[in-house]
Amino acid sequence: MDNQGEVTYSPVLHQIEGRIGRIQYLAFAYLVILFASLPLVLFGVIESMVQESTALSIVSVLSNIVLFVAVVYVLAMSVLLSKRRLHDLNKSGWVLLLIFIPIIGSFVQLYMSIAPGTKMENQYGVCPEPAKAWQKWFLLLSLLGVLAMIAISIAMS
Repeated sequence: MDNQGEVTYSPVLHQIEGRIGRIQYLAFAYLVILFASLPLVLFGVIESMVQESTALSIVSVLSNIVLFVAVVYVLAMSVLLSKRRLHDLNKSGWVLLLIFIPIIGSFVQLYMSIAPGTKMENQYGVCPEPAKAWQKWFLLLSLLGVLAMIAISIAMS
């Protein structure tokens, strides 16, 4: 329950049902990408350090398996988070299929990222709690990191 007497709940990352606010949606999306990237970076470092061809081929096979698992994890979590975000907007999860249509998909993603959710309980559940401070900071740092990468790539070209 929040301070105005409304029933709310605190969304968690791997939850299947319910709703998720826009800040939590973006923060969790960046968190998923970060979780999936860490083992890939680790295997990249290991591959660059291994000199022997037999060991290199074993590391390459393992890194490809990890890559496959990471891609499946990111896709599954993207669908899960997007469905919950659409539920916060009082839309069916089937709307997510629109992202596969060129150009329209970009607008759907933009809409999911910036549109405010319904303020009261809807057919998909009670309102999520407002974003926690760590989620806001993580989102801010993630966006700054993306902007820094864009600036670096522009400067290097």
